[in-house]
Amino acid sequence: LKEHGVKNIIFFAGTRESYDSELRLNAVRDCLRENHCEEYLKEVYYTNWENAEAENYINKLRMSGEELPDAFICANDGLAMATCVALFNNGYDVPRDVLVTGFDYIEDSKIFDPSIASVDQCFTEMGEATVRLWRKLLDGAERGISDVIPCKFVPGDSCGCHDFRDSDRLRRQRGREAFSHRSETTYFNRKLDIIDSTILSCLTYLELKDNLNRLLTNDHVFEGDSFHVLLEPNFGLSIYDSNIKMQTDRYSKNVEVLYSTEDGRVFKEEVFPSHDLVPGRDPSG
Repeated sequence: LKEHGVKNIIFFAGTRESYDSELRLNAVRDCLRENHCEEYLKEVYYTNWENAEAENYINKLRMSGEELPDAFICANDGLAMATCVALFNNGYDVPRDVLVTGFDYIEDSKIFDPSIASVDQCFTEMGEATVRLWRKLLDGAERGISDVIPCKFVPGDSCGCHDFRDSDRLRRQRGREAFSHRSETTYFNRKLDIIDSTILSCLTYLELKDNLNRLLTNDHVFEGDSFHVLLEPNFGLSIYDSNIKMQTDRYSKNVEVLYSTEDGRVFKEEVFPSHDLVPGRDPSG
């Protein structure tokens, strides 16, 4: 509103039943209300999360001869990218003719041309906060504690903020990574096929553990020298006793070690305390 003087907004929503979409729409409305310009939101168009709906809307807008809004605000990055494609196909330029923003800050939107101005939900920070809360619970903290991680807006080329991030450098980097990614994917799929055939050839749980351990011991080039395969103890027991149920909301006190190596040093114990799965946890407090 302040940076670009936007006064005419169309919001591409998901579905009316989508909690995420409505939450994002309400955030836009709240922002406009706080700035005393609620009338700037000219239309809310529900796409049902279909990119084609955004494209159809742009096509019809072009055919009608109506003027473009100042900005399309989209409920996710997929809709934002589809909006940009449709605008380009109809002879418009983003951001010169109209601004476009998305939500989710996905990888594709970072290297898209133009890079999509988006909202980062800060999943890395959420993961770090989750581990901190988990450690507190393990150390006896009362349940019910919470930690709210705010989202943050990341400007991009699609809103005219070309200098905020080096999108061209990121695109070149992704281009270099494309080959290695394809190679890794091919090797990974081949390794999965080998694991599948190894598992399917086993008649007992003990045979499964032994064969997979042997497979990973002899060939872990893809996995590297630091990886761990742990099993919930009830998994093996439930194979032979249907009354034994798998843990679904927590780890058992100890988990079974199928294979574990750290910096090339093999962990040879058969079980591992689940509390020690938390990085940096000090059992002594």
